[in-house]
Amino acid sequence: MKVRVISYDSYEDWYEEKFKEGNGKDISELTDDEFMEIYNGAGEKWEFSLEGFAREFNIDGPYAPTPSYHIIHFFPNE
Repeated sequence: MKVRVISYDSYEDWYEEKFKEGNGKDISELTDDEFMEIYNGAGEKWEFSLEGFAREFNIDGPYAPTPSYHIIHFFPNE
């Protein structure tokens, strides 16, 4: 399993573009493909294994995402 992270700013940029086209979606409605479009478009390559994510989050490490600035998405088949 992979846990991928994007910034809220990247999501907002994507949303604004899609909203102009009538296709903006709430965070909770993003598909895997849409999340990856944001992830790849922003040049962000921030991902964890599930164990790595839990470890970093639990120790409040410097690479742990924070809910006010980041959006995480789980990819169970990777």
